[in-house]
Amino acid sequence: MPKQKTIPELKAEIATNERQLVQLQHKQQQFENRITYYEKGDRRKRAHHLITRGAAVERVVLKHIQAVTGYILRHEAHFRTVMEEQLRPESGEQIRIRRKRLERNENRIAELNGCSSEFTRTTPAGG
Repeated sequence: MPKQKTIPELKAEIATNERQLVQLQHKQQQFENRITYYEKGDRRKRAHHLITRGAAVERVVLKHIQAVTGYILRHEAHFRTVMEEQLRPESGEQIRIRRKRLERNENRIAELNGCSSEFTRTTPAGG
């Protein structure tokens, strides 16, 4: 039969085991943190990539907006003339001409659809 341990020896063994338990719990937490770090790493890389790409796009767009704005400021009179012309309401004559053109185009589309369906009907399958 093994020798029985004394109370101080048992208390020392309990303290040693408790220290080891705390160390192992700490080690477990480190591993869990490492798993989380690696899982988040991919997300962070993607986010970083998207953020840097977005910033690059912003710079390009800003550069082009500044170029267009600069052009407009340098040629303001011409720009105003063109915009006023485009925004001016059409006269009755212009509307009548556009409606007539639209009607001709719609008739042509109907004619082409008829030709297409006639062609499909008379063409043998597979050939």
